[in-house]
Amino acid sequence: MEGENAGVFAWGNNSHGQLGINQVGTSFIFKPTFLKHLAIESFCKQLALGENHSVFLMSNNVVMSCGSNEFGQLGLYSDTTGDDIQGAMGGRSNEYTPQPISKLYLDNVVFIAAGRYHTMAIR
Repeated sequence: MEGENAGVFAWGNNSHGQLGINQVGTSFIFKPTFLKHLAIESFCKQLALGENHSVFLMSNNVVMSCGSNEFGQLGLYSDTTGDDIQGAMGGRSNEYTPQPISKLYLDNVVFIAAGRYHTMAIR
């Protein structure tokens, strides 16, 4: 899979960066836009979508996320111990580009799911 003919395309509400197209301050995307950040080293094999966040399971079993992190649903942490620090990253920020979830980075994740304000993974 290479080029812009294969991969993830997104459009619609981007108020929290949930489309993952790295356009801060752009609330709506009206045409399908290729998520080039997801096609660098592998391809996306599954998507899971919450109300204002998106989660991507990549072919190398890395889980990536973007959008609202108001409730920590992105799984991104701000320290090296993996402890969630409310207000630092988990709890208040938006992520406009898909980021790898560090606690799951090298684990063998096989399935992801997302609800309105939460995310789950099976390994």
